[in-house]
Amino acid sequence: MQRPQLPATTVPVTVCSISELENMVTITDAPVGRLLLERAADAQRSTYALHEALLGHAHARNAVLDAGWDSYPWRDAAAERVPSEPSGTAL
Repeated sequence: MQRPQLPATTVPVTVCSISELENMVTITDAPVGRLLLERAADAQRSTYALHEALLGHAHARNAVLDAGWDSYPWRDAAAERVPSEPSGTAL
């Protein structure tokens, strides 16, 4: 729907959500560049959400997001907290 509104480019361009981008950078079983080029070469699939091209691939943890989480002080507090009893058992 938006494609006709975009200018013509010599470089392939796609629009994606931040979650699709975060998902894409963690793929470990295939070169991401190859996945993107295959998607761009397919006239029909290139119109689908990027998420479709990322399905079925192995992923690692996102080191950037993990490092960001580890930088917050509440991370240590959350790791030290141990519930005294299962939720819903106290009356």
